[in-house]
Amino acid sequence: MSNDTTSADLAAEDLRVGLAADFVRTIEAEDLAAFGLLSGDLNPLHVDADVAADSQFGGQVTHGAFLVAMVSALVGMKLPGRRVLVTGFNARFGSPVRVPETLRVSGTIVAWNTSLQSGRLAARVQRATDGEHFAEVGVSFTMQQAKSAGVQAVDKRVLARGVGTQPRLLVTGGGGGLGRDLVKSLAEDFEVITVGRQAPTGATSHISLDLLSDDWELALEETLPGPLYGALHVAWPGAPRGGLMSSSKEMRRQQLSFGTDVLIGLAQILSRRIEPQGGRLIAIGSQVAHTRNVRLGAYVLGKSALETTMSLLAKELAPLRIACNVISPGFMPVGINSKSSNREQLQEKAGVPMGRLCATTDVVAAVRYLLGEGAEFHTGRVLALWGGQE
Repeated sequence: MSNDTTSADLAAEDLRVGLAADFVRTIEAEDLAAFGLLSGDLNPLHVDADVAADSQFGGQVTHGAFLVAMVSALVGMKLPGRRVLVTGFNARFGSPVRVPETLRVSGTIVAWNTSLQSGRLAARVQRATDGEHFAEVGVSFTMQQAKSAGVQAVDKRVLARGVGTQPRLLVTGGGGGLGRDLVKSLAEDFEVITVGRQAPTGATSHISLDLLSDDWELALEETLPGPLYGALHVAWPGAPRGGLMSSSKEMRRQQLSFGTDVLIGLAQILSRRIEPQGGRLIAIGSQVAHTRNVRLGAYVLGKSALETTMSLLAKELAPLRIACNVISPGFMPVGINSKSSNREQLQEKAGVPMGRLCATTDVVAAVRYLLGEGAEFHTGRVLALWGGQE
């Protein structure tokens, strides 16, 4: 790597979440001396073998900035390559790196926003032989493109929140039947930024990342433009069948994460991005959180946790004028229930006093109400769309 002056030349359209690259390099004492002269950091623990030998480390240790510099080399030379401009580093260091040492520097794109031409890469510096961890570095970056009228138009509309622009609404998910209808409707009045693994149709822009990854909050916030009016939590990791006794720990962890950690992460981001006039945090729950359907044990657990989490967040976010509510739809023949039989739908319908099943239009209308000015004082509640069922 140290003698390779060629660089990758990936374009914005080549990038996607999950794209990875790495290289191996051996660091010698001479490298630390050269880095010390260039940076001005001539601390003897790095550059003086005799002084370092008497320290607790028993020898010279590599500058932390040197490890970050190698990650910079990965980004600028390997992924994405020559068109990239780094906008930020966030580094955490583990064990000190003694010299000589052979290191593997690897990185994976964990967030990418096509409209904004920006993303985030998660990098690691490890010992090449056994994988011992030395550093984790998050890298925020943008892609430099040739100027064009099209790109300039997108930048002005998405990056600026000025007079005449629509308020920004962050939506998790949006790929399912309900999510698609919500995004399509809300895009008429909001700048809808969706986040998740797949980009739904109709959104103003999409940030591709995995909400189960360890640093999704940091990746998301560093990729988001400007202030937010609200966040709508629609994404959910399916509705696995079976009771709690037969569910796996990983299954329960995912369900609970979407009902607690993901929702809290959205609340934290919104609290830092909210405008003075306040905003909204809305989550899509489910009637099963109240009916306690044991055949959907892990799903019920997650949706029940979502309601409790939101009630607590409502009290914490009230001083910021952020209203927090859950919309709880009854049975709908879309999404997880899209393959339900006609008999199952008739059975569900028979239990609804209003005589029909909940529709996506009902949920869209409820979301629009909670986003409106008239719902500013409505917070900490579950809005049930059950058609009269208890």
